Amino acid sequence: MSEPLTTKIDNWRAVYGYIWSDLHSLCNYLNYAAEQATAESWAGLSDMLAMCANYADNVAYHFKGGDPNVYSTMYFAMDWIDDNWPTDAEEYELTMQKILDVIWVSTPLETFFFINDIDAMRAAIWNKEISEEKLHELYRHFSI
Repeated sequence: MSEPLTTKIDNWRAVYGYIWSDLHSLCNYLNYAAEQATAESWAGLSDMLAMCANYADNVAYHFKGGDPNVYSTMYFAMDWIDDNWPTDAEEYELTMQKILDVIWVSTPLETFFFINDIDAMRAAIWNKEISEEKLHELYRHFSI
């Protein structure tokens, strides 16, 4: 049995942590290199640029060479999803009647949140603001 998807995702997160750390170090060494160039310390600049090359190489390594790496974690995660994606689910048609059925059995607070979302969508469509006073006026009958 293959590893669970969560393991593949955890590996992916780890790789991104490595990449972030190496990029952060790369940025630091670029700043150090700038300081060395300003001071005209060519040997120091050379050392800093060598460190930059090392961290850039580390980043490239994490994309395809390391274990885990971005390529393999994404590839295997997508492969796992493809192999385990449900294909025999029933078709579902969302209708207004189904929405209304759920609203009628919902709690006043659930209905309040639903209506608030609808009003926010309306306001966006109409390009109007809904004030706190307007909401109070609209929802006073949903008091709990």
